[in-house]
Amino acid sequence: MFEQLGFENLTPKMASVIFALAIGLIFGSVSQHIKFCFRRSIVGNPQERKSARGVWFAALASATLGTQLLIFYDFFSFS
Repeated sequence: MFEQLGFENLTPKMASVIFALAIGLIFGSVSQHIKFCFRRSIVGNPQERKSARGVWFAALASATLGTQLLIFYDFFSFS
């Protein structure tokens, strides 16, 4: 199945770049759709700042922890 996608001639570095761009586009689109914004936690409506900051930090913490767990369990490597 992988051969049918036409990726067999990509280097690992180029595949990583393409994958990162695709993931960034997906997350950016979802964030734009749900209005997930770090700026709102700083200069937004005072009633919304605390909850917006909490959601942003929770997302950052889960992304950081998830990445570290994937590296620890050798799902991917940066070497």
